[in-house]
Amino acid sequence: MDALRRSRWCLVVCMAAVALVAACTSGRPRPLHYGSLVADDRILDYAHPVETLKLQNGLLVALVPDERANLVAVDVRYLVGDIEDPEGKRGLAHVVEHMMFEQRSGPGEPTTAERLATIALRHNATTSWDATHYHTLALASQLDELLAVEASRMRNGCAGLDEATFKHELAVVAQELTQRGTTELVDVALGTLYGARHGYTRRSTTADLARLTLADVCSFVDAHYGPDRAILVIAGQIG
Repeated sequence: MDALRRSRWCLVVCMAAVALVAACTSGRPRPLHYGSLVADDRILDYAHPVETLKLQNGLLVALVPDERANLVAVDVRYLVGDIEDPEGKRGLAHVVEHMMFEQRSGPGEPTTAERLATIALRHNATTSWDATHYHTLALASQLDELLAVEASRMRNGCAGLDEATFKHELAVVAQELTQRGTTELVDVALGTLYGARHGYTRRSTTADLARLTLADVCSFVDAHYGPDRAILVIAGQIG
């Protein structure tokens, strides 16, 4: 019995201690685990002025000066993408994106990709439904060279492109298509949202790629790659 009484007494003491601690802390506000969500009057201040101008050839240019780092970014966005692919030849815009790195100004001259490799810190490109985007980052001292490369890309068209290069890049795009895996769920969602016949619901297949030719690439470039369908953005230490 004495042991039982002692156990009960210990339990009462423990419960009293817990109640006392709770009473002492109940009036204190509990700290939020993820910071305060209280709304205030904070204002997002974007201090970079953007100057836009349109050249006589139709090219839209945006200048975004930023002197905080000795870098420049040159982005060229062509307003043409997957939605412009001809019926039965889906994937053409993506193949063209790849081919535009393989141009040469003349026989024996370096390709666009080789020129960028010597002056850029990073360069890449992407193709979406409505645009093809070429973006490059380099030291500010390389700005003139970057602009010269992009001018050549816009001007040269199919210069220096041959059948062997086309076959190689076609295989690369086919491999990228395979790596994406299944898109059935996305296709159903897009079809429901836009309608089955909308351009956004069309996906390239290996059968489409097999029907493409180098002539298709050149026709696409001639029709869609020009200053009047491009936006040039230059950001960074542009002076």
